[in-house]
Amino acid sequence: ATDTDKAGAIEFVKGIGGGGGTEHVAALQLGTSMNADVLFFLTDAADPSLSETQVAEIVDRCTARRTTLHSIEFGIGTNPGGNRWIERLAKETGGQYRYVDVTKL
Repeated sequence: ATDTDKAGAIEFVKGIGGGGGTEHVAALQLGTSMNADVLFFLTDAADPSLSETQVAEIVDRCTARRTTLHSIEFGIGTNPGGNRWIERLAKETGGQYRYVDVTKL
């Protein structure tokens, strides 16, 4: 790419604003539809959280496809802990869960 094209791409990306919620289920459904051996799910795990039914559906999709799902949660401060949906997705598909405090990066 030319320098002009690169500069245009940079300006385009800078103009994209963040907002709204993450569509966790749609992303996970798309990921599992690719029949990958491993998925890495990176998110802030903010609302909306997944319901028990949604977690079970994603786990079933991973199990049927023999997909291991590793989840990485980005947050501020200490790990909220507990048996939350993002942790269960990893655990129930044979993957690992990690929490990353972005203030320490």
